Amino acid sequence: MSLRTVVEDSAFRTLLGAGIGIGVLTLVVTYVQTGQIDVVSLVLFVALVALFGALLVTYWDYMEQRAETE
Repeated sequence: MSLRTVVEDSAFRTLLGAGIGIGVLTLVVTYVQTGQIDVVSLVLFVALVALFGALLVTYWDYMEQRAETE
């Protein structure tokens, strides 16, 4: 499965959008509580969500292809 296929998948886009939204919300809450911006944790969180999203979409595609062959 190519990276383009993963990025064009709507489930991946939804997961990534939710991950970015939650990351930004966490960034804002951290800023309000401490007065400091924690950009590193935002980047790591979004990267982790993207990694798990790509793995899930790849797995779902594999299972779909396997079901079609049976």
